[in-house]
Amino acid sequence: MKRYDRQYLKALVSSGERTVAASDGEVLRTSDMRGIAPLLEWQSEGVDLGGYYVADKIVGKAAAMIYAVLKPDAVHAQVMSKKGAMTLAEHGIEAECDELADIIINRKGTGQCPMEEAVAEIEDPVAAIAALRKRAAELRSAK
Repeated sequence: MKRYDRQYLKALVSSGERTVAASDGEVLRTSDMRGIAPLLEWQSEGVDLGGYYVADKIVGKAAAMIYAVLKPDAVHAQVMSKKGAMTLAEHGIEAECDELADIIINRKGTGQCPMEEAVAEIEDPVAAIAALRKRAAELRSAK
């Protein structure tokens, strides 16, 4: 059986092959969906990442709040915001990154990510997920 270690997961994400990869060493979960979409999907499926290491492209407070519910042991991000790192630490999740950023920028590069804005004042992960689902629906309907 193939063993999926931290380096393998990081390589999947850094190569651009996947946006997020998670494993407990034996089971591998990946996605190529953008943003927090894969995390929201895993959360709605009732996935428990206890015992897992996660490699992710970008982790801000929004993603960190979802990880607080998914409960991985550790999260590595290519880019992580200071609030994302703080949120993970507050929930007992080891946080590591290649680049620590003040904020997560939106896809247009014109300001803060709308998902980060949605959870800026929220400290409860369950409430944060509800706010993120609402914001995602608003963004989809605005297209």
